[in-house]
Amino acid sequence: MVQINLEVLSPLAVIEGRDTLNCQFPTITLSGNASSPVGELDFEWQDANGMTLLNTPGVSVNTAGVYTLYNTNQDGVSCKRYSHHHHTCAFHHP
Repeated sequence: MVQINLEVLSPLAVIEGRDTLNCQFPTITLSGNASSPVGELDFEWQDANGMTLLNTPGVSVNTAGVYTLYNTNQDGVSCKRYSHHHHTCAFHHP
């Protein structure tokens, strides 16, 4: 008799990047490259409305809001991580 133990590792979604948009950084790049297991994940970035932005490890944003990274491993197990970004640029007119 052969016994096989199958261990499905849940993916870990990790978002890296600046957390504030401002006049100096009007666009920031959010990266999911630190998610694991490395090389075995599908990526999906969504905005606060659930609209898919990209299916790549990174996404550039220029609007304050909540962005969600979904990672799915090859076994179909998924994980999500939220990233909250604020816009702090104020324009003053004379």
